[in-house]
Amino acid sequence: MGCVGSTAAASGDEIRSNSTAAVGGQQRSAGGGTNNNGYSANAAPPIMKKQAAKGAAAPAAAAATVAHGAGEVEVELAAAEVFGKEVLATRVQMILSCRDLLDRDVIGKSDSMVIAMMGGVELGRTEVMRNQLNPNFVRPIECTYRFEERQVVEFSVVDVDTAYAAGGEQAIDLTKQDFLGSCAVVLGDVVGATGMTKVVHLELPQRFQSKAHKKNPLLKIKVEQLPEQNPQIALQFAGENLDKKDLLGKSDPFLRISRSTRGAPVDAAASQGAKQNVKGDYEVVYQSEARKQTLNPKWNEFSMSLQRLCWNDKTRELLIECFDYDRAGPPDFIGAARVSIAALKQAHDDNVTLELLNPKKRGANKVGGRLRLLKCELFNKATFLDYISGGCEVGFSVAIDFTQSNKRVTDPNSLHYYSPGVFNPYMQAIISIGAVLEHYDSDQAFPMYGFGARLPFRNNEKFHCFALNFEESCGKAEVHGMQGVLDTYMRAVTMVALSGPTFFAEVIRTASDRAQRVLTQARQHYDILLIITDGIINDMDNTIAAIIEASKLPMSIIIVGVGDADFTLMDALDSDNKRLGSPQLGYAERDIVQFVPFRDFVNTGTREIDQYTFAKSLLEEIPAQVIQFFESRGISPNPPRDALRPVNTQ
Repeated sequence: MGCVGSTAAASGDEIRSNSTAAVGGQQRSAGGGTNNNGYSANAAPPIMKKQAAKGAAAPAAAAATVAHGAGEVEVELAAAEVFGKEVLATRVQMILSCRDLLDRDVIGKSDSMVIAMMGGVELGRTEVMRNQLNPNFVRPIECTYRFEERQVVEFSVVDVDTAYAAGGEQAIDLTKQDFLGSCAVVLGDVVGATGMTKVVHLELPQRFQSKAHKKNPLLKIKVEQLPEQNPQIALQFAGENLDKKDLLGKSDPFLRISRSTRGAPVDAAASQGAKQNVKGDYEVVYQSEARKQTLNPKWNEFSMSLQRLCWNDKTRELLIECFDYDRAGPPDFIGAARVSIAALKQAHDDNVTLELLNPKKRGANKVGGRLRLLKCELFNKATFLDYISGGCEVGFSVAIDFTQSNKRVTDPNSLHYYSPGVFNPYMQAIISIGAVLEHYDSDQAFPMYGFGARLPFRNNEKFHCFALNFEESCGKAEVHGMQGVLDTYMRAVTMVALSGPTFFAEVIRTASDRAQRVLTQARQHYDILLIITDGIINDMDNTIAAIIEASKLPMSIIIVGVGDADFTLMDALDSDNKRLGSPQLGYAERDIVQFVPFRDFVNTGTREIDQYTFAKSLLEEIPAQVIQFFESRGISPNPPRDALRPVNTQ
């Protein structure tokens, strides 16, 4: 995840040090309780925990010296940060039409209606089209599209024979209607098709499947996203008459914004680790830079998505806290306001200030200062679907670990061991991720690499990256289709000699070379590299350097750790808490790595994984990473590609 909004940079009234701002990981209120200011907040904010430089810019050797009070003192970084994952979902509508339906009415023609279901839950119904075998339905069916999930939509078409009230299709008893056909479609397959449109065959009722019946009914599905699906907000605050907290001098104020998790969306609350208590919990989503020696600060403008800020709920309570930055210890609480986005917008439009209340302040006046909205602007950004519908190709490549720690392939305890009907962890990971990503690659050509093996047919030479189809060049490592991916892996397992050590850098650089193919406004692509490994990385610095370079390219890296190894170093690569890098190696432009241990998703009884949650955990940040990269390069979505021509049976 990259920076959102402005960083603490050049202005003279700002506490500065040896780095620019970086996007931090999720921070939460400690235990959800209250501190001595009466509000739920961490005793020490994230800026107090930074001991080393991080960020995109090349850091200086030492912290800058700034004027503070009566003398010159060194201060640590106090820069703006955004916290939490950017997980995007899009509301879409499916516009449906049928051709060549069965006619099951004696008098007239079928009165057709389509029902859509997902995961056993009905999404909706079209209207009933009377006497129509080639209906173009007007009423669309809505659902939530999630890139990271393999969403199967089941469609059934019926001939409505019973009476119903106008507009009362939802009350129609489906068990009393004539069945005309059905099909199941992966939503991602439709989204990835030209014009987000797909025509599929309807399976006829059993007794109409003989050759005597020449009907070949079709269902056309066109997906359109609903408007305003990636709402953003631009905010800028100023403080007025803040309380003086420094003994010598004034205050060094900064803001922290947290969102209430009370009544949060179920998936969001679970994924963020939210927990409730009687006073309600808050998650930190933004922290401003600290301004030095002022009681009337003006903080930098920043922008973020409403999804991140308030789960797209403009009435959700936000906690805005103001603190005095203190290098020597915890920050001093100045005051807080509880307010929603809707209330912030109203305050801005009415040009009124917000009171920053401090319940622990001595005396009758509990106001620690006031907060003014200099800017509160809602706007929309491009969505992931905008890029996909405009022709952006999402490529998928796989790299497999063949180091000795996997154990011999013939050993039933080997991570590479498989038997008929039983998939090993590598195969399960490939199937789970491939089932989602294959729908976005039009040519179905997937590069496959291996690493950490000796190749007996190449003088037993050790390779840290080789084409898994055993082509001489890794540039020719493509295989066709997901079945081809599995077949290639199963063949390779029997032909390589496990070796080591575990080096990632060469595989990442090979995938990076592929990602550097021509990228223009008209030719958009984004690659995803899946690395499946069982061991500890033995080339950590080289791997970090390779990831830093890859962060400048249209690509993301997802890593699956199989087996029981200590994957602590993998967590370090998945840098949700800070920019990946070091003063020596430099810093990643953005966060492009997601790591999950395979064992966290395994059912101990069956030794199989929950494919749904596994794929979701690995892929949920990809849409935001795609948008972030293209925006950073000034590449906007292209107009939607031409859809398929309407089905014509005339």
